[in-house]
Amino acid sequence: MTLFSATLPDLDGWESLSHEGAERVLALANTATGAFRPNIVLTSTPSTAPIEAASSVAIAAILTDHPGSQIIAVDLWAKQAVDGRMITASYPQGDQQIVIQRWIWATGLRHVSLTASAATHQFLACAPTLSYVATVLVLSGEISATQVDVDAAPKLDRAATLAAGEPLELLRRVPSFQPYTPPILEISEAAQGALLAARTTGALPWRSPAQAELRANRLLEGNSRRLSPFALQVVTHWDAGAIQLEASTTLGGVTRSLRSWTRGESTLFAFSATSQNAPDPGNFAIEMRPVGQTVDVILRFLGVGPTWTRATEPGHLSVRALDERLAADASAVLAPPTDANDAFERFWNQEWTELRVRSVHASVRVIATPSAGLLSVGSAEAVPGEAVIPIAALPSYALYTHLLELFETALRG
Repeated sequence: MTLFSATLPDLDGWESLSHEGAERVLALANTATGAFRPNIVLTSTPSTAPIEAASSVAIAAILTDHPGSQIIAVDLWAKQAVDGRMITASYPQGDQQIVIQRWIWATGLRHVSLTASAATHQFLACAPTLSYVATVLVLSGEISATQVDVDAAPKLDRAATLAAGEPLELLRRVPSFQPYTPPILEISEAAQGALLAARTTGALPWRSPAQAELRANRLLEGNSRRLSPFALQVVTHWDAGAIQLEASTTLGGVTRSLRSWTRGESTLFAFSATSQNAPDPGNFAIEMRPVGQTVDVILRFLGVGPTWTRATEPGHLSVRALDERLAADASAVLAPPTDANDAFERFWNQEWTELRVRSVHASVRVIATPSAGLLSVGSAEAVPGEAVIPIAALPSYALYTHLLELFETALRG
C-alpha cells in the first residue's frame, strides 16, 4: 500500500498518471497534439529542516535542473496545517517557455512538494485550478517541530524576518543568478533604414552606404545585395501589423529600452541604452525569440525577481514628491512622507529604478528597489490641492501575471 504525504482532489478534465519517484501525478486530458501537457506532481523527501531551508533547496534545484530558468517569485503560503512557500519560476523548453509553480511544506519529518507546470500561453487559464489544488491539499501523517541545522541553514533576510516575526530566507541574491544579457547583433540607425527600405524588394539599392555593415552582420546573402533569410524575417516583424510591446528601465539618468514585435510564432527584440548626458546614436541590438518566451524575456530585462512584499503606507503620493524622488541622485537625502510606515520608509531609502511596459492597449509603471520590493504606480488623480498618484506594494508574481495578461490582450487585438 502506497503512503501519500498529502491527499489531492480529483479534477474534472485531468487524469492520474504514474511516474517513478512521484507519489501522484495529474495531467490535463485532451491536450492538442504536440502541445505541452499541463501537469501536477506530488513528491516528498524525508527531512527535519524548516521551511526556509526547504524553500532555498527548491530554488537551487530549479536553477540547476532547468538551464536558463528564472525564479520569478517566492511567496508565503499559509493555507495548510503548516506554513509553506509558493515558488514561481519559468524556463525555456525548445520553442516554448514553461512556467513552474512549486509549493513546499516542512512537516518536521518530510518536505512535501507540489509542482505544477504549464506553458506560458496555458498558464493563466490553468492558474485557478493549480491554486485550488494547493489550497485544498491535505497534508498526511504526523506534524512535528522542525530542527535547524546551523551548518546547512540558509542565510536569512534580517529585515523581512523581523517584520514577519518568522524566519524568511534571503532572496536578494537570486536575481544575480539570472541577469539579462542584451543581444550581440548591433545595427546602426543607417542600417535600420536600409533594411526597412529593402522590405518590398528584398535587396539593397546600388551603392547603399549600409552594405558593408549589413554584410559584416550576415544580414545580406554572401556578396550580393539580397537580404538574408534572417534579415527578411526581421523586416517582416518591423511592420505596422505586428504586435508591439515596449519596456524600459530608468536609473541614474540612463534609460534602457527593449522593444518587441510579435508576428506568427516569433518575437523580434531590439535593445538600446541612452543617457540624458549623451546624444542618442539610434543604434540597437536585435535578436529573435519564440513567441512563448516574450513575457519572460521582458521580465528578465526589467530585472524583476523574488522579493518579500510588505504592505506600504501611504496609499498615495503627490506627483511632485514622486518626481523629486525619481530625479534624486544617490547622494541626495530626501525625507520620506510623514505618514510613511516602516515598510515604505525602507522602500523610500533604497535605490529606485523606474520600470515601464507599454502596449497599444495599456501600460504598466513600477518602481523597483534592490531588496525592498516593487511599488505599482497608478495614473495621476485630481484632488483638491495638488495631483496625487496611487501607489501600492506589488508582489513580483502579480507583476508577472499582469504582463502575461497584457501580452495576451495585445495578441487578441
